[in-house]
Amino acid sequence: MGKLKVAILEDNKPLLKDLKANLEGTDLVEVVVFALSSEEFLEKITRYKIDAIILDIDLGGDSMNGLDIANQLKLPVLFISGKTSEFYKSIENFNIDTDQPVEHLTKPVSLETLKKLLPKFITEIEAVNRKHYVYLDFKSSKRNKIDISTISYLCTEK
Repeated sequence: MGKLKVAILEDNKPLLKDLKANLEGTDLVEVVVFALSSEEFLEKITRYKIDAIILDIDLGGDSMNGLDIANQLKLPVLFISGKTSEFYKSIENFNIDTDQPVEHLTKPVSLETLKKLLPKFITEIEAVNRKHYVYLDFKSSKRNKIDISTISYLCTEK
């Protein structure tokens, strides 16, 4: 997969700068987009192919919060918030309702913590994105590798 391409939304400029540096310091991710507001984030993210998003949940006076953004984008998400305990039930419900990997950490987040969590998060993303195949035999050829997502089943009466 190479480096995970991520987008960061954090409303505190010094924390955004530190988080970006720590993420890049892991050598596991490439920060492609970073923003201080939901509007700026949503505008920037459309320009790039992003593998995962890293979101603060409480964005102060913003019109949206991190959970709103995650619901809208439907991408793997790592929530990083100083108010994780206040949003724990919402994060839990979001995790139950999505097919995408969801992780969360409480601020402040150190480089060491990211180095421990990110390999697990990347593995979860790869597992979700991995194509699944079956092998089918046809009259003219044997053991044809078929992507499961391309299979449709039709049945008719004889």
